[in-house]
Amino acid sequence: MKLDKSYILPSFLAILVHVIALSIVMTEWQTSSKRPPPVEIKQRIEATLIDIDSLLAQQKKQDNLATKKAAEKKSAEKKTAEKKAAEQKAAEFHLSLSPFRQV
Repeated sequence: MKLDKSYILPSFLAILVHVIALSIVMTEWQTSSKRPPPVEIKQRIEATLIDIDSLLAQQKKQDNLATKKAAEKKSAEKKTAEKKAAEQKAAEFHLSLSPFRQV
């Protein structure tokens, strides 16, 4: 039986590929034993849980208090202004009734 093609070249290339793959595996395996172990980074997270609903309620309460205080202050100023106006009218009335008023 006569072979038209020889299997020498494909066999040689297959053996060469296996030798290269084996040499890569062997070098990686030997260098991995010399490597220091990977450094483990411990992640410490300090977090605080914030409840937005309670913050919004607290802010609304503070806004209401501020509005109420402003309204009270405004009404107190209005009362003092009315008192001053009444005192001034009373003083003018007493001056008009005074027998020693200057004309």
